[in-house]
Amino acid sequence: MRFLRMLPVAVLLLAACSHSNPGLDAFNRGEAAVAKNDYDQAIKEYSEAIRLNPQYVEAFCSRGLAYQRKGAQQNALDDYSEVIRLNPGFAPAFIFRGMIYQNQGHYLPAIADYNEAIRLDPKGHSAFELRAAVYFVQRDYDHCFQDLAEAIRLDPNDTEPLVTRAEYYRMKGDFDHAIEDANQAIHLDYKLANAYVIRAHAYEGKQHFQSALGDLNKAIELDPKLGPQYQTELKELKQQVAR
Repeated sequence: MRFLRMLPVAVLLLAACSHSNPGLDAFNRGEAAVAKNDYDQAIKEYSEAIRLNPQYVEAFCSRGLAYQRKGAQQNALDDYSEVIRLNPGFAPAFIFRGMIYQNQGHYLPAIADYNEAIRLDPKGHSAFELRAAVYFVQRDYDHCFQDLAEAIRLDPNDTEPLVTRAEYYRMKGDFDHAIEDANQAIHLDYKLANAYVIRAHAYEGKQHFQSALGDLNKAIELDPKLGPQYQTELKELKQQVAR
């Protein structure tokens, strides 16, 4: 998930304030292991850093990320909880713990963590976007679209919340708004294959089959790996256009 890319940056922000500590060498070895996608070795190194310095917030953060990338969600959750205990003002830790709760289907604690992240950093758009996804699952559409609107307002050049909102509109049958958001995302980045797919499905919902066919072909042109997934749909669209 793209939000996981935030954590190394967040850890660097913490590390910038760090003084020399006995776990630093092990921490750096852990970072090198992560760069090689060797998460088992990274976890060993971060654990050694924590053994040498039990207050090492950055090591807990990075070990949590390594656990999360390995799929060890509970271990990651425990590490993010320890980060919060050690540094309760660090908003990203609430975001990453909220993501785990969300993935586990524990929506109330996920929302609570996103709420706290927003309280600590009201200008950060990620927590709004993630909280919107929880609200959508809960069918709380008003709050969902409010959060996505705020995420877009905070970072109007980020295509992700636009694409997400376009898909949510499409799923609700609001094809015009779905097309509008997909248009805006494509305007920002004309190579967004998933935006073309969403717009194609919205056009299909409006029975604008020629436009749908054009967008689906464009999506496959941009990302050929989509081809097998949409071959049947392409065939059906061509049949609709030919009628």
